[in-house]
Amino acid sequence: KLKYTEGDYNDLPESMERGTYDRVYFMESLSHCEDRAKPLDQARQLLKPGGLVGAWQWMLTPAFNYSDPSHVELKRGMEYGGGLRNLNKPEERIKEMAEAGLEVIESWDMGVEGILRGHKGWWVPIAEGHDFFTKLRSSHVGRKLTMATVWLLEAVGIAETGTYNTALMMEHCGYSAATAGQRGIFTPMWVMIAKPIANFTKPLP
Repeated sequence: KLKYTEGDYNDLPESMERGTYDRVYFMESLSHCEDRAKPLDQARQLLKPGGLVGAWQWMLTPAFNYSDPSHVELKRGMEYGGGLRNLNKPEERIKEMAEAGLEVIESWDMGVEGILRGHKGWWVPIAEGHDFFTKLRSSHVGRKLTMATVWLLEAVGIAETGTYNTALMMEHCGYSAATAGQRGIFTPMWVMIAKPIANFTKPLP
């Protein structure tokens, strides 16, 4: 039986009793937060002794170069279109976890793991497609047709005002993410598992 609780992961409700959870898991949510140490600290407080925090995250890979303008442009495209806050690299995320009292014990790219197991890259359905319909949808003509359809639906009042602009943002995010994935500088599938640091004392603000 599952129980759902709605709340802000920066300031969890009192109904989520501290020290009572075996595992806490973030699913593609940390990249939307400005100060990731806050929700990570909240997660640490929820854990029982021996508990773990897991995170499946959008992440720049170690190959990302902050000095390469083309890399930075793709990063900005994903952040703008995806509503993301300052995508960073694994070593930077590990520091954020440490600031919240968490020690990363496992860190790897599940996308690379999938390719090693014989699967296609995660970007293939977005950038290339894998059958007739997804190839059409991913093609230049297919993307233009999709955007024209959204524009028409908004123009005749079927879609809400702003739908077309939102679609443009998401299209830009999809293009940037797929291109960055093909270049090996981004993944939406970076996994980290962390445990609480023993005798951690939260630094004063």
